[in-house]
Amino acid sequence: MTVEYLSLLDVARHLGVSRNTVARYRLPEPDVRVGSGLNAARGWSVKTIDEWNAQRPGPGNWGRRKAVETKGSKE
Repeated sequence: MTVEYLSLLDVARHLGVSRNTVARYRLPEPDVRVGSGLNAARGWSVKTIDEWNAQRPGPGNWGRRKAVETKGSKE
């Protein structure tokens, strides 16, 4: 049976962001490496990415933005 892992592009699609955005993330250690050195391909399981994503800080890596009260708004 073949085991499938997410590539960097797959991770981006899974999270709904661009590949460039994911490339800037501090992803967890990959579950698998194929090859060696700088050319090694990395792969993550869906479970690994989902657990990592659930634990990472909110937008901007500093938490959710607070609601801004606009003029005339009383929220």
